[in-house]
Amino acid sequence: ILAQAILAQPFLAQAILARGSDRRPFASRQAIASMAMSKTAIFVAACVVPLALAEVYNFNGAAVPDSGTLEGRSFFYVHSLEDSPGPKAAESKLTFKDIRLRKDNGDPAKDRNVAIGVLPWSEYENLLDSQTVCGNVGGRFTPQFKEHASQEHAHWHLAKSPAEEDATYTLKRSGSYLLIVANCDTSPSSSTKVSLYGSVVIKNPYGYAAGNDYFKSSLYGWALLGYTVVLFAWGAHLFVFMRSSDTKREFHTAITYALGAGLMECALSLAFYIQANKTELSSEESNVLMFAQICGV
Repeated sequence: ILAQAILAQPFLAQAILARGSDRRPFASRQAIASMAMSKTAIFVAACVVPLALAEVYNFNGAAVPDSGTLEGRSFFYVHSLEDSPGPKAAESKLTFKDIRLRKDNGDPAKDRNVAIGVLPWSEYENLLDSQTVCGNVGGRFTPQFKEHASQEHAHWHLAKSPAEEDATYTLKRSGSYLLIVANCDTSPSSSTKVSLYGSVVIKNPYGYAAGNDYFKSSLYGWALLGYTVVLFAWGAHLFVFMRSSDTKREFHTAITYALGAGLMECALSLAFYIQANKTELSSEESNVLMFAQICGV
């Protein structure tokens, strides 16, 4: 899979640029595009899965893909208002916040054809192709999705310097959504390294927690209660048998430490998921989650 993923990039670059630079017959260009998009699924899956299911994605100076390349960056899981497992305060929202480009020296990167997109993962074949991703309307770079019934659930946002106005869209479809970055530059200046800043935020009807994380707060709450009960019972046991041999005492102490670490992991994880549901916080920014993972180790 990884070998195929590595091969996907050049094929995809050819497909995106085929409309402007490939002089072969239309059928040949279609074949390249079709092959590229099928390989794209493997490329995206290989690169994105470790980042999957984050409710907030911060670019934090991430490098823009090479010219003529489309990359998958992350997954979101969304619940529609009707499917919300928790409070139904409002429709799910997708927000592009302060999406902007900068050169390595900090200068604004102007006149670049870079866009950020979010679309249903199950519809990527129906929505993406080389003819629409790098679209041009009235002489302006205008990324689009293919004409399809699912098009209303997919959205593009241009990455400019300075940033364009923040944009918010309603998501009415439940499921996994894919975050992509498209670099459609073909000019000589496009070889200059450029970085992305800003964030993409998903807010479900019940809050900012990722759709598949909603029940984790309840799970960790019950686990915390279980650890608390077991520790009290274990403490009573140690009090009764406090005259045990040194070997048994060391064994009992090790069990106590393990139970204590488990309790701390559950308490910190519970705090993280409650915090994540109330604020625009990604897992990479949370010290609480970091300490919870340390306790788990």
